[in-house]
Amino acid sequence: MGYRGYMIRDLLLDGTVHVVIRYDPPEHPKVSSELLFEDEIVLVSAKEGTIADFYSPNYCHIEWGAPFPERFASLVGPGYLPRCIRTAPALC
Repeated sequence: MGYRGYMIRDLLLDGTVHVVIRYDPPEHPKVSSELLFEDEIVLVSAKEGTIADFYSPNYCHIEWGAPFPERFASLVGPGYLPRCIRTAPALC
């Protein structure tokens, strides 16, 4: 496609793309946004667990970017540092 590393936000702002569906729309005077629906974030596990399992060596945390860290911190408290951290691939 030739847009390697070019963010969807940039394609929207320069007029290459006219409509985008995003979880976190950019705040910019050239962009208007409308909420399509509220999304529920669900914790999924292969076995039943509790908040204490976030401190288990079996838990692998995926860093999705804003606003997920704030929501996650509200669950486990400030200063939480998981043993295993992965970053999500940049899709947009």
